Amino acid sequence: MSSAFFAQFRSDTAKMLRQFGIKDGIHAFFQQESTSFNSASLFPAPRINHFDRGVIMGINRLPNTAFQLSLWDYYGSAGITSYSMVVFGKIGQRKSTFVKTYALRHSFLGVPLYVLDPKGEYEAFARALNLAYIDPRNEAINPFAKIPGTDANETLNQRVRVLSALLNIYSDQPLPSFTQHIIRGMCATLSSTDTPILDDFIHLASSGQVQLSADIDPGPLYQAMPNIQHLLVLLREELGDVLNRHYSLRALDELSHAGIVVNLSPWLNNKQQLAALLTATTEWLTPRLHTVGERKLLILDEAWSALEYEPFVGWLQSQLKLARQWTLSTILVAHAPGDLVSQAQSASRAEKIAASLPGNFVAKVVFHLDNHAVSPLLDWGLPSFATDWISNPQTLTPGSAFVQLGPLWGILDTVVTKYELAIADTDASLTASRNQAVHT
Repeated sequence: MSSAFFAQFRSDTAKMLRQFGIKDGIHAFFQQESTSFNSASLFPAPRINHFDRGVIMGINRLPNTAFQLSLWDYYGSAGITSYSMVVFGKIGQRKSTFVKTYALRHSFLGVPLYVLDPKGEYEAFARALNLAYIDPRNEAINPFAKIPGTDANETLNQRVRVLSALLNIYSDQPLPSFTQHIIRGMCATLSSTDTPILDDFIHLASSGQVQLSADIDPGPLYQAMPNIQHLLVLLREELGDVLNRHYSLRALDELSHAGIVVNLSPWLNNKQQLAALLTATTEWLTPRLHTVGERKLLILDEAWSALEYEPFVGWLQSQLKLARQWTLSTILVAHAPGDLVSQAQSASRAEKIAASLPGNFVAKVVFHLDNHAVSPLLDWGLPSFATDWISNPQTLTPGSAFVQLGPLWGILDTVVTKYELAIADTDASLTASRNQAVHT
């Protein structure tokens, strides 16, 4: 550690100590050699900059110790109440390498992996780890299929949740609240069908033969039915080859129990379709994701590009909250925190997204970002001194990241083996392919 860096670290650490209510002992903290100081006696348990639970991801630069990270192992301590992580970083900073390495090392421990891959970069990864690799154009993704072992009410609620999200994504404006009665009535009418498809819902909307509760006035609801039918037809026109099939070539329970990668790259440049498919695919995976007691990892890569659709944001937040009871850890990957807000179509939507998303992610892993991209990190709860480090390419070189997990923080220098690098490092190839696309 250079003397200049250490001097800055001393100043920043003093601020951090005061932030966490530790006013005394700062001088003792730095009385030792700058390359081998010991902070253990100054920090309340768990110690602020020691990551000592889970798989080893590399070196924690500041205390020069192993950097261990498994979100399940920190749950319940120091106010850490979720398993969710967000990863930010410029292209070429190896954030994808970090995510894949984190997933790979947990896979070796028996943690099933589920990846929604809009960039189409996980195929080699899936083959190497014996994960099922799904192309939705060839295999049906039916989010309305009855989940084995669930009762009628659970099936009904699942279908209402996904149909409501899909229709709202394709609506020009939020659907009136009373249309929820239509959606629930349609799903209830099809309760005896194990694998309903879009055609079944369209037939109901056109015939008007929807079961409604006796205490509901059907007049305004049936007036809204043509719009519901229009949205369903639009969904079928755009995504019917994926969402309008009764059966897949392979049943979900026949796929690899090591995990599943779903290739969503054909829809990367159509944000509306991508939002719908991210929603539908996750719901299709529900039987795998909602299992009690088993650790599972869900990776949403490039999902930020679909966040301009508020129904998708609301659905995502509900999934993150549900994930706690299923010991499901979710990783959202984006270039910069501003990207999440910039997707919104209006200032009010941007404000809602900015205000609501940070609280859902207890872990933030931030690789190098440009100066203009770091200020939104303060809204995500990162300390102000961290933004200086994150924007400095000499502090955070490719493969290094600032990590915050509840009250814990540190600088991670990732360590990746040659074997892991061969299947995890896609940043260089992606950068080259994008540059080629620009020149051609």
